[in-house]
Formats: sequence, structure tokens, C-alpha cells
Amino acid sequence: MKYLPVFCLFVLCLHVKGQSTLAYWDFENVATRPNPPILASEKASTVSTAYVSLYGGTSIGSPDVCGGNESWATNFWTTSTSRSSSDYFLFGIRNGTTDRSLEVAYVSLRASVSSGYSADRFDVYFDVEGDRHRLATGVQVGTSCGAHSFAVNQSVGPGERARVYIYPYGQDPGAQAATLRIDEVAIAGVSLLPVTWGVVRADRTADQVVVRWTTVAEYNSDFFVVERSEEGQAFRAIGQLPAAGWSDHLREYTYVDRTPFSGSVRYRIEQVDRDGSRSYSDTLVIAGAESSPPEVYPQPAVDYVAIRLPDEAAQPWVQISDLQGRVWYRGLLPEDREIPLFDWPVGMYILRVGEGAQVWTGRLIIGGS
Repeated sequence: MKYLPVFCLFVLCLHVKGQSTLAYWDFENVATRPNPPILASEKASTVSTAYVSLYGGTSIGSPDVCGGNESWATNFWTTSTSRSSSDYFLFGIRNGTTDRSLEVAYVSLRASVSSGYSADRFDVYFDVEGDRHRLATGVQVGTSCGAHSFAVNQSVGPGERARVYIYPYGQDPGAQAATLRIDEVAIAGVSLLPVTWGVVRADRTADQVVVRWTTVAEYNSDFFVVERSEEGQAFRAIGQLPAAGWSDHLREYTYVDRTPFSGSVRYRIEQVDRDGSRSYSDTLVIAGAESSPPEVYPQPAVDYVAIRLPDEAAQPWVQISDLQGRVWYRGLLPEDREIPLFDWPVGMYILRVGEGAQVWTGRLIIGGS
């Protein structure tokens, strides 16, 4: 679990149904005496399950008290005015995604009691996979329906579960009725990818490839890995840059590949989150670098053929075959850059010269002496 910057002001933490709602319970159209667990009335597509259970209390009905037609009425027969760890509501959600966090901004609800004998206050806790934190203590509840909102600002990772615990207490020990009613309970926030990609591009110059990318937003990002692949080969990491961590504005990154492949090459950016999760940019395909063809002479050749490349240090492979496909020479170009042609038949041949991922094909003519 990770903490977020606090953006939730009190006036903005009132529940508004819409895209910010992760789970919402209105308790409309439930049974006269709802039998927990009660599923959420609404939940986001990123939430796989959302429910509420009741511990230490009794579900007694769904009267019209707060919003809409029904609320959820419960009795807690607590014999002490202090909070009991066995008497509580549990609202639970589970992150149903595999690649993003659910950022819980706040929890809101409406509550009332039936009389002065009922529990008149409650504590609220928020828990992600056993990591529990108190949101509020001693929240007062009256006989009229009141709205309450609690800032959370914590994240729920992929597949993780979050729970909201509400502990009512303060009941008159001698009371024979202790009804607490709750309604319109919301767990609200957003789902965020670790990185929202902007533009990703790569440009080849004479002797290098410049890879550039932007991010529109980053949450909990750790670093970027630049990966490269020759056409048809597996990607391999060639460089790494630190990420912003947290950003809500455009950021630009640049990596220079100073030893690129001369042929067609692919690039992609791997983003690594601080919790180890990963995502990838689109794959970029860069065409091979333009280069001068090898110099082949003499033409027609008689006793030998010389092959010169722009890069004198290169050690290319050479294949010479006739028009029927028979191979007359295959191997590395000799150090003196000359291939002997003694007793080769006169005619036209296909010459192939390869260096790295680049292959040049041309004609070789052998003439008589």
C-alpha cells in the first residue's frame, strides 16, 4: 500500500455518483430485513467485488430514514460505552485489475440513530491487506440523518483488497433498543496506470538513434528501461533512466543509442513501478541506415574480383552463385579483399555481401582471358 498526496478538500469529499465512484451502497430494493453480506448497488469496472458484512449486530430492517426509500437499520447490543472490537460494519472492495492501482480518495456515508439510547458515535478505519489506519474517532451520530466524509488518500494495488471498518459505540447499557441506520455509503477514487504515455518516437541520424518519449502523468513510477531488438530477435535492455515517481504534468525523456544496428531495428520503453509492476510503450520500428554499396571491380572479372566496403574495418560475408543457383563461393571476405576466380566459367553471377543486418545484392560478370 502506498500513500498519495492529499487532494481531497472537505468540501470536495462529499459523494458525487459518477466516474469517481469505486463502490456505492444505497440499500434500495433490498429485503425488508437484509441478510449480509450485501453487494454494492454500483461498482466500477475496475472493482471485482464490493460487499458489506455485519459483525456483532443484528439486521432489523430497511426503513425510509435518509436518502431514497430505504436505509439499513441495525441493532448493536453493546453493554459498554466504549468501542468493542467485535461490533462493526465491514465494507470491502477488491481491485480487479492486473496493471493499475485504485486510488481511494475518501469514504462517505449518512447515518442516524433511533433514540438517545442508541450508539451515538463511531470510529472509522481503512485497511489494505492488513495494513490498517484510523480515519476518524468519536464521530457523533444524531436522530436526524447526517452526512459524514473521511479522507483516505491511499492506494490499492492490483488484486489487493481494501476494507472500511465502522465501529459504533456509546449505547446506553440499560437500553432495550439501539438502532443505528446507515445509508448512501461510498468508497470513491480513481484507477490509475503507473504511467500515462504521451508521444514515443525514435529518429536515426548518421551514426546514432535518438529515442524520445513523454508522459502525461506518472504515479509511483521508478525507472524506464530502453530496449532494442534486431528484426525477429528478442528485446534486450540497452539503457535506463530514472522516472519522476509522481507527476501530473507533461515530462520529457531522451535516450541516445550510440551503437545502433545498421539494419532494421525495433525499440520500446519498459516502465517499472516501485512495487515491481511493469508496462510497455508501443514498439517503434526504425529502418536500416542508408550506406553506400560495396565497390566491385574489375567488371568483367577474369582472375580475381576485389570488393571494397566504405568501412575498411568491416569483415563481411560473401556469397557468389550462378543463375542456376549453384554456389561457387561462400565465406568471409579475405583480408586482401580479393576472391580468386581461376577456371570459373564465363558468364553472369549473383553476388551477395552482408555486414550485420544489412545485405547488398548485385551482379558479377566473369569474362574470358
